[in-house]
Amino acid sequence: MKLRHKHSDGGIAMSYTHLTTAERVKIETYLELGMSIRSI
Repeated sequence: MKLRHKHSDGGIAMSYTHLTTAERVKIETYLELGMSIRSI
């Protein structure tokens, strides 16, 4: 799932409200790792 448009951030934020805190942390960590790997 690659995000290139800022507009999709709203959809993600909305879906976040349905997730538990633990799931949110996992997803955020995964996204941060993915971004850092891509920037290398």
